[in-house]
Amino acid sequence: MDSLKNFSKEIKIEALYKNVVQTVVPVYLIESLSNLSYVDYMRSPIECKPSVVSEGVGVIGADQLHDIGYYCDGVKVAIIDAGFKGYASDPEIPSDRIKEIKSFRSDGLIETSEHGTACAEIVLDVVPYADLYLYVVGTSVEFCNALNYAVSQGVDVVSVSFSFLNTNDLDGSSYIDEAVNSVRDAGVLVCVSAGNYADSHYCGWYVDNDGDNLHDFDTGNNFLSLGHIPQEILLICV
Repeated sequence: MDSLKNFSKEIKIEALYKNVVQTVVPVYLIESLSNLSYVDYMRSPIECKPSVVSEGVGVIGADQLHDIGYYCDGVKVAIIDAGFKGYASDPEIPSDRIKEIKSFRSDGLIETSEHGTACAEIVLDVVPYADLYLYVVGTSVEFCNALNYAVSQGVDVVSVSFSFLNTNDLDGSSYIDEAVNSVRDAGVLVCVSAGNYADSHYCGWYVDNDGDNLHDFDTGNNFLSLGHIPQEILLICV
């Protein structure tokens, strides 16, 4: 990793997780960096995509537990999310319920999104006396680091209401899957939303009408347009 730091003063390393590096690289250095012997592959970062949560206490049956006096006193719940805007002034999130709030983003920001605040409200609707640990992330690397940290804080449950798209072959072998599995192996329950992308992602059977061993999309091409590359982009180097 030291050789990566010394490669150029224009490369900014933002986060590390095992052998995965989140870094900012000028476009003109991408090819040179990709040729380094210790770089296996490069891609844009896998960003978390928040999922909308709207199910009420009554819908999931939590009110039945409340009726018998079960409010999860002292249970530690870590909410890993894209931001907690307005959390400090939110009347639905009493300050005495927040035991820690920490950013794992490279810029250290906390109030980057209202999504996490809404999720915290819902968690407290379901488990009113739980202790909240609020952790902010923006990418998969930051997420993995937040997961490990949550375990070190002795949390009982981790709540994650966002998705990482196109991470692997959907076989559970990515470093994100491994990170979640390691948390579960440590005895922590990880609750992850199913996502909101049923109608906004590509899904189709493999087709190769021209015999070139590449998938033919509906357009007849072997590729999908992803738009332009900005002058400076975030990359993940492995």
